[in-house]
Amino acid sequence: MAIKFHSHLLDTTERIVFFDIDSTLTSAVDHHILNYQPAYRASKQAVYDRHQWKTIKFGDYIELSSSCLALFANFLAQTGARAVCVSSWNCVRHDGIYLQELQQAFETISEFPKDWLLGFSGVGGGDRWKWSITPFLLETGFKGDLIAIDDKACDYSNQNIAIKVDSLIGFSYREYEKGLSRFGIDEGLVYQNE
Repeated sequence: MAIKFHSHLLDTTERIVFFDIDSTLTSAVDHHILNYQPAYRASKQAVYDRHQWKTIKFGDYIELSSSCLALFANFLAQTGARAVCVSSWNCVRHDGIYLQELQQAFETISEFPKDWLLGFSGVGGGDRWKWSITPFLLETGFKGDLIAIDDKACDYSNQNIAIKVDSLIGFSYREYEKGLSRFGIDEGLVYQNE
């Protein structure tokens, strides 16, 4: 089990969004753009090469969706939530470098609020409520509001916090609205009947 968090941010955290990356903050659309738009691929390659990350793999970085990340960043800003990664991207590297590099990688693609990334918790896939989120809550004592966005949310033993993301589209306005609703924020939802 790898759990790492910024303890200095925990005291001022009222809401947490636990998030997966693959097929949640990536999309089939962006995957196809990479295959058919060499300039887009080259620009991402240039950013990746410039940073020389030790824990972020190029194949993972290049798949990140700019639209999903922009919407995710906006969601965090609007709700005042902080984020905890539950992805298996690099769960064996929990010495602090990974958190820093994950934050940098996301921020090269979209503008995130200050201090948005609270931490990381995970062992991989499966029931992330049981194996990633519950251990994080027990270790930190967090008692605020929380949700989880994940393309594998149907595997969570606690469905009250899980918001399933369509793996072909990635995080979209539908999940955005569901997250607002779970946090008790009503903005005249567009997809109320779905």
